[in-house]
Amino acid sequence: MVIQRDLPVHVWGVATPGESVTVSFRGETRSTEANPLGRWSLYLKPGNAGGPYQMTVTGNSTAGATAEQPITVDDILVGDVWVASGQSNMEFAMRQAATAAQDLPKTDNPRIRLLMIRRKAADFPQDDVDTDGWSVSNPETAKEFSAVAWYFAREIEQRERVPVGVFYLGRNRE
Repeated sequence: MVIQRDLPVHVWGVATPGESVTVSFRGETRSTEANPLGRWSLYLKPGNAGGPYQMTVTGNSTAGATAEQPITVDDILVGDVWVASGQSNMEFAMRQAATAAQDLPKTDNPRIRLLMIRRKAADFPQDDVDTDGWSVSNPETAKEFSAVAWYFAREIEQRERVPVGVFYLGRNRE
């Protein structure tokens, strides 16, 4: 994944109500407690572009139970994060581009991360999204990704020389 540079890092989740949760990232460790609904949230300090980093989230029930197995997320980059949405041309996949045969083999770039969120109608705000998660850009992950969003990410990564994460609202799950 990519986390936005130069802004506080917002981390949140769910746990047992009252459970103590600790998050460690880039040498900083902060703790909080889950509210009565089991929701928790905290902010970590902003940072410069870079990585890869590791984030660890650990819960420890105050009810006397032993500590939960930590959740560890590896290979996190800090850079620029962009949302590509709102236009119907965003659904035009890389494999459909006139230059796909020449460009797809050149999509290997560990500094570009892709996240496709499948559309899902809902009458109220959702706590989660339908996705397979962040992917490192390569010919396999880029071929179904938005061509407009991918070319944009490549341009930003080359111009700014920072990691770029781009996500868009893709097609519905088939």
